[in-house]
Amino acid sequence: MHIGDLVTVDEASEAVDAKITSLPGDFVPSEEQDLELSIGIPGVDDPMTAQEASIPNPSASIYEVVTYDLTSNTFRLKSKIGLETFRTVSHKNVIKIDTHLDKAATAALAEHYEHSPASLGDFEPVPVTHVASEAELEAERRTEIMSRHCAKKDPISKDQAMAELKVAPTTFHKIKRIFLLNPDWRAQVPGQDGRRPGEKRIDPEVDAIIFAVFTDDRKNYGANDAEALDEIERRCRKIGKRPPSRTTIWRRWHELSARERLKSTDGPEAAQATFGHFPTPTVEEFYPGRIHEIDHTPLDCHAIDSKTGEPLGRAHFTIVRDVDTEGIMGFALLFGSPKRASISAAIHMALCPKTALLAKHGMSNLHWPLYGKPEQYRTDHGSDLMAESFTVACSKEKIKHTSRMRPQSGGGVERGLGILNRGVAQTLDGATASGTKKGPGYKPHVKGVYTLEALTRILIAWICKFNNRKSRTDQLSPNQRFERKYGLHDGVVISPPTVSDPSRFVIDILEGHEVTVARNGVVTRGLVYKFGPYTKMVGEKIYIKVDPNNIHRIWGLHEDKWWPLWLVNEQTQPLTLAEQKVILKARREDPGPDHKRIDAQEELERAKKLGKKEFRDIQRAQEDVAQNERMGHFGPTHEPNDPNVPSDAESAAPMPIIIPELDEDI
Repeated sequence: MHIGDLVTVDEASEAVDAKITSLPGDFVPSEEQDLELSIGIPGVDDPMTAQEASIPNPSASIYEVVTYDLTSNTFRLKSKIGLETFRTVSHKNVIKIDTHLDKAATAALAEHYEHSPASLGDFEPVPVTHVASEAELEAERRTEIMSRHCAKKDPISKDQAMAELKVAPTTFHKIKRIFLLNPDWRAQVPGQDGRRPGEKRIDPEVDAIIFAVFTDDRKNYGANDAEALDEIERRCRKIGKRPPSRTTIWRRWHELSARERLKSTDGPEAAQATFGHFPTPTVEEFYPGRIHEIDHTPLDCHAIDSKTGEPLGRAHFTIVRDVDTEGIMGFALLFGSPKRASISAAIHMALCPKTALLAKHGMSNLHWPLYGKPEQYRTDHGSDLMAESFTVACSKEKIKHTSRMRPQSGGGVERGLGILNRGVAQTLDGATASGTKKGPGYKPHVKGVYTLEALTRILIAWICKFNNRKSRTDQLSPNQRFERKYGLHDGVVISPPTVSDPSRFVIDILEGHEVTVARNGVVTRGLVYKFGPYTKMVGEKIYIKVDPNNIHRIWGLHEDKWWPLWLVNEQTQPLTLAEQKVILKARREDPGPDHKRIDAQEELERAKKLGKKEFRDIQRAQEDVAQNERMGHFGPTHEPNDPNVPSDAESAAPMPIIIPELDEDI
C-alpha cells in the first residue's frame, strides 16, 4: 500500500480494536465478549482517538492514505467524502480498493464534488449558486429602472431613465411598453434571432415551384443555376408570386439528397451507378410472411448418377426467400429445367415445417423454424413464374402475385443465390464458375463426386447456417426475426398462416388440359388410366394434370378435389415422361416394324442405345424421381394394394405431394 492510495476501513474490526486499546491493563476479550463488541456500536473512550475521528456509525467510506507510522503499524487517513477529517487506523483494518471499486469511488467523488461544492455535512442544506447571464442581468437592470420611472410616487423623469438605460427614445418606448404589459424582469430578456425550427418564410406555392423546376428543368449535363432561376421566376410571375432570391434557391437545392441531385443532373443511371440499388424499406416491427421472392439458378457444381457414377451435369436450384426476415423458406434441387415443377417443390417446402425434413436427413440438431404462407409472391418475368395457373392458384388462396417493376427489386433473392453458389457450391469437387471462359482442358464434370442426394444434404446444412447468421444492422438472424412474431410467446404457441391445403395449392400451380373419358378409361399420350370417379362419365370432358416424374399416375379434377388415377398395365410402361418421349421418338424414326407388338421395356432398352444424350436425359429424369421421393414431395410411386379399396376408385383425401409441371407438349 502506498501514500495517496484510496482505501476503505473495516469499521467493525476497528471499533473492537479501539475498545480494547481504551481498556486498562492487558485485556484479551473472550469469544463471547468479542462477539458482543462486534455486534454493537462501541463508543470511543480515548480522548485522542475521539479528537481524531468522531464516527457516529460504522458505515463504509472512502479515505486517502496520508502517512504511515512504522512503530504502531498504523495509517493516517484523510476522508474523501463529506467533511474533511483525519483518523488513525490499524494496518490490518485498512482495505485497499480494487480497480473496479476504484472506478466506482472516482465516480462517487465526482458526484460528491458536483453536488457538494462546499464539502458540507451529509445532513446540511446545500446552497444553490445561480450564475446569471449578461442578458438576464441587463433585463433585471432595465426592469429596476423602468419600475422607478413608472412609480406612482416620486418617479424619475424620462430623460433620467433614458440616461441610466443608455438607449435612444425608440428603444426606451419599446422597453416601457413591455414593462407595462408584464412587469416581470424575464419579459425583458431578448429571444433568439431567426425563425423557429420548421418555420418557412417562403410561400408554399413558390416552394413547390422550386422543387418542380429541379425535377423537370435542372437536369442533364447542361444543368445550371442561371437557367433554373429564369424558369422559377417565369413560373412565379405567371401565378402572381414574388420570385425567391438566388440564395433561397441554392439552399433548397442542397436540401435534396445527394442521390436526387445527381439523378437530376446526370440521370438515373448515373445515380444508380454511384449510390447502388435503392435499399429495401425497413419494417419497424419485423413482419415475416409479407413478401416471398422466388427465383432459379443453375447450381455451380456438377452432380453424378447415384448408381453408375456417370456425370449428369448441373442441377437447377430454386429458392423461396422472405424479404423482411431475409431468410430462406424453402428450396428445390432438380435436374429438369426451371418450370412450374421446381416452383411447386420449393413452395411446398416453404409452406411446411422442416422438422420431418431435418429428421429424414439426420439433421434434427439443426434449427430451421421458417415456414408459412406469404401475403405476396414477387417474381421476375419468367414464363414459368408468370404462368396463368400460378396466378390463379395464388388468387384462390388470397395471395397477391406481382412481378418486379424494375431489375433492382430482385436484388435480395439474386444476391442470396449468388452467395450460395460462391459460398458452398463453388467450393465442392466438380464445381464450376457461374460464367466461365471455357478453355482447353476445362472439364469440371470429370471431378464431380456428389450425387443429388449428397448435394441436397449439403444445401440443407448451409441454409440452416445462413438462417442463423446475424445481420450487422440489427444483430438479429432471420430465425430470430421470425421467432419474434411466431413461436412460443407468454405460454401461447403462435403459428404462421398457411394455405388451406398445401397439396391442392401446388397441384393448382401446374399446367393442365382437358381430355375426354373413353370407354376403356382416361386416355392421354397413348396411355390408359383407370376410371376413378369417372366411371359414369364416358364421353364427357374432364380436367387432368400429369406428373412428368411419375406418369403411372395422373390427377383428375372432380367435385372440386384432385383424384389420383393409376395407369393400367404399369409394368409395361416407363415411369417418367422423359423415357416415354424417347420411345415415341424412336417409333417415329423407324416406321417399318409394327411397334405396337413390341414390348415397351424392350423398346426402352433400344432407345437407350441410340445415343449418350438420350441416355443422359433418362438418367437425369430418374434422379429427379428419386430426389422427389427422398424429399417427400410425391406420394407412392405405385398403386397401393388395399383390399378394402376398389382398384379403380381411390380416396379423395388430399395427399402430401408436389406435382411437377408437365412439359408444354402434353
